[in-house]
Parts: sequence; structure tokens; C-alpha cells
Amino acid sequence: YTLRADALPSQPITLSILVVPAAAAALQFDTEPAGSLAAATEFSLTVSARDAFGNVATSFTDTLRLTLVANPGGSTFGDTLARSAVAGAATFTGLTLDKVGSGYRVAVAATGLTPDTTAAFNVTAGAATSFLYSGPSTDTVAAGETYPLAAVPTVVDAGGNPIAGVAVIVNAPAIAFVDTLTTDATGRVSADSISVPTAAQAVTYAFTAALGGSPVNVTLQVTPAAPARLLFTLEPVNVTTLDQFTVTVAARDAFGNATPAFTGTVAVAFTGDSPAGTLGGTTSVAASAGVATFNNLQVASAGVGFRLLASSAGLTPDTSVSFTVTSASTTFHDVRRAGDIVVYKNFDAFDGGGREIEILGSA
Repeated sequence: YTLRADALPSQPITLSILVVPAAAAALQFDTEPAGSLAAATEFSLTVSARDAFGNVATSFTDTLRLTLVANPGGSTFGDTLARSAVAGAATFTGLTLDKVGSGYRVAVAATGLTPDTTAAFNVTAGAATSFLYSGPSTDTVAAGETYPLAAVPTVVDAGGNPIAGVAVIVNAPAIAFVDTLTTDATGRVSADSISVPTAAQAVTYAFTAALGGSPVNVTLQVTPAAPARLLFTLEPVNVTTLDQFTVTVAARDAFGNATPAFTGTVAVAFTGDSPAGTLGGTTSVAASAGVATFNNLQVASAGVGFRLLASSAGLTPDTSVSFTVTSASTTFHDVRRAGDIVVYKNFDAFDGGGREIEILGSA
């Protein structure tokens, strides 16, 4: 400031006065965060020490410290949060907040000075950077069911915040399956589940997000569904009376998969439209590894069009192919010279089924 006195026009008096800041009394944010920041994105804050009249206290060189006084998202506050003032001011660079939230506030403090606090600001999700996946790399699901997607990879930003609206391609080349899904607010695909094949097999599903990077692979072992029906896997063949023959009957699920866990009892009998006769041998067998084996069946009477019916409680029965049972032949030879008189007494002949047969001969 300059003072001038003009008491004598010919001899003015000039006095210069330098007004310097008073002692630092309070802190002030000179730059504040934008109203909205992306998570894990660096930002800067500038703080100055002021005297009681608002002047920058340029002689102030003490340490300034930043803290989060409102942390709605539970963020980690980085980077360097303490700096020494230079000429009464300090700039904090490289600051980051990693979690989404609304209403963050930062405070600055120094010993002996009134602190200051920023206006409230928000942190939003940053750019999608990766998958987070903590589920199993292999899992099982029954044929014909769906696989829940609750455990599929989550698309997140650098701070681990879920990202909505990202395309995720699901690809299973072994079954020619391709689908494109979209993540919701949780970062997971919006679909609840994906379909799995009806054939029991191992299928690898690759989840790839539009952000690139390596896919996350989940291998599903598709297992048989519950046993639903029976199936002749070894059919009867044409036989002669009382010859033993073998058939096998397997349990299948609704999609035709073998069900090796099935150990129920399976019975075989003639169908109602078969010729009259009796089915001999063991006709009721407990399945082993899903298969019942009947290895000593026999039929005592001849006939055409026999068929077997396989049944088990709770399962759809199956009917075998048609087969024929022929009589076993018995031949009696007695050679005599011409002119001999031969008398056969009390002679009966029977076939293999126990039925009497006619004897043809000459004397």
C-alpha cells in the first residue's frame, strides 16, 4: 500500500506499507473432486492454508493430511495422503477411490488449523477390466435339466465393482452351443440358467466377455437322469424246446441314457399274445450297474411268435422281438435183415419238450 501526504504542495510525503498474511488459521480446498468420478481413476486436490482474513499463509509449511469422512462404498483411499505445504499450499495427486458409492467427502487437517471438507461427490463403476470367478471349474448336472448361472464369472472394473451391460459369449463347441448374454447390475449374466444336453457326457462351456482376455472355462459332467424305462439290450433268438438262452434288460432314463445306479428288480414273462407255454429258468433278477441278465431261460413247448415282457416297479416296460421255439427231434434207428420179424413192445418216444412223438418204421 502507498500513503501520500500533500500538506505542502511542493514537498509531498510518500509512505509504502507492505501488508503480509497473518498467521495461518484455517485450511481451504482450492480444487475439489468432480461431482462424479470413475472408480480407480486418479484425481487431484489442492489445499491452501489461510489466515483469518482469507489470505494464503505463504509462510505455512507444516504437513497437511487427507482423510475420508464419508465413505459410503467402503473404498480404499490412495495414494499419498500427507504432504508438506510449500508457500502455504499443497497439491495431492494420484488419489483414487476403488468402490462405487454416493456421497463421498474428503477432509484436510493440519495441527492447529481449522480443517476443511469437500462437497459430496459420487464414485461410479469404471471400465470393465476382468472376470471374477470363485466357482468350481467342474460341476455336475442331470441330463435335460438347466445349469444355474449364479456362479458364473462376474464382469468387474479395476476396483472389483460389477459392470452392467457387458456382452458375455457362452460357447460349447462339443454340442454346437453358442449364446450371447448380457450382464446385469450384479455383473453377472441376466439369464438364470443355460440348457444342458440330454446325452450324458462332459461338456466344457467357455465364458468370454466383450472386454477380451482369456475365457473362463466350466466343465459340466452331464449325468443320467432318473431311471424311466426298460430296454432289451440282448434280445431272445430262435431256440429249440428246453434249450437255455440269455437276454439282458437295461434301465434307461427318459433320454435313453444308461442308468448304472439302478439296482431294482426286473422280471420277464411271456406277453399276453404269446403262444401257450411256460417260461422256465430264473425270471426275476436284481439289476447290476443298471443291467439285469437272464442267462438260463428256456421254453418247454414249441410255438411261433413268443415275445417277452420286461417289467420293474415304476419303470415303463419293454417288449422283446418275436422268436420261435421248435421241437427237439428224436430219431430211433433199428436195422434188421429182410424177412426178420420185429416186435416193439412198451416203447414210448418223447421229444426234448417231453411230448410224445410218433414212431415211423417198417418191417
